[in-house]
Amino acid sequence: MRKRPSTPSRNYLTINSRRSRATRLLLACGLFLAPLPLAAQDASGGRLSAALVTEKGRVYLSAAFTLDSMRDVLEPIESGLKSRVVFTVQLVKPREGLLSFLGDIIVLEKTVSIVGYEDFYENVFVLEDETGRKTTYARENDFAAAFATLSRYPLGEFMRSRAGERCFLRLRAKVYPVQLIAPLTLVYLLSSSGVIESDWVRVDFP
Repeated sequence: MRKRPSTPSRNYLTINSRRSRATRLLLACGLFLAPLPLAAQDASGGRLSAALVTEKGRVYLSAAFTLDSMRDVLEPIESGLKSRVVFTVQLVKPREGLLSFLGDIIVLEKTVSIVGYEDFYENVFVLEDETGRKTTYARENDFAAAFATLSRYPLGEFMRSRAGERCFLRLRAKVYPVQLIAPLTLVYLLSSSGVIESDWVRVDFP
């Protein structure tokens, strides 16, 4: 008696369907973005806010990049892709005197990268930082609210580099709705289309 072939489970079909959609979307991104000319992204995709917090003699930076359309990030994630937000933090010293026309001096610069994606096996949304530390969210709304945020980033190295100088902090956020892998990352070097970028925000020390 011949055995009937087993039927794939519903979860298996759902996950593979999402992977197929993700592959098509990734290819579409590459085909769509590659021919575009180099152009500056209009910083109108959201609003960046930041503040310093002092606690027990230590200074921390908290920031939030509120996007005009979070669906630009959620749709690729729901298709099985990953999105990434990068915060750039600079310690800046104003240039004075005859050389002021050269612009301010960047004393120190650090970047913080956070990747967001959906774990279809565990049925949760995940934010993963550069150290590999993961924070999971069962609700999409909670994930969306936390995605482009920087919480209590320690500024110890910035304070030491400041060393009493008259400096200020400058902060910018960039969101890549689709995190590309090499060599497709060249797409973002050729064109910033599709990247959501904030204006630079100045944060003064108390």
